[in-house]
Amino acid sequence: MPQSPCSVLVVEDDADCAELVALGLRRPVPGREPFSVRIAHSLSDAVAGLAAGPFSVILSDLQLADASGLDAVRALLSAAPETPVVVFTNHGDETLALEAVRLGVQDFLLKTEASEALLHRA
Repeated sequence: MPQSPCSVLVVEDDADCAELVALGLRRPVPGREPFSVRIAHSLSDAVAGLAAGPFSVILSDLQLADASGLDAVRALLSAAPETPVVVFTNHGDETLALEAVRLGVQDFLLKTEASEALLHRA
């Protein structure tokens, strides 16, 4: 029986960046189903999306229109405590990354260092 694709909630207020990430995740990779992706452009959109249905993983920026930094992380972890959260941001340093992981984030990726392969792995 075919396995359903991994569903990813991309939380990113920059529409171009969100579409680029979604495109990369939806692209087929040999041996793996493409990801099913939904984009939320704000924390409030993300929370509403999480209430409507489960996701396999949340990929979120830290700087959103209605939340920033670890406040965004806390809100996502609270809204979906069983869903892994991966931070994908331009804003961060080692201290912030360690604090996000202590809060429960699965991974902390810098956009400047990320590749399509790294997003698929995360």
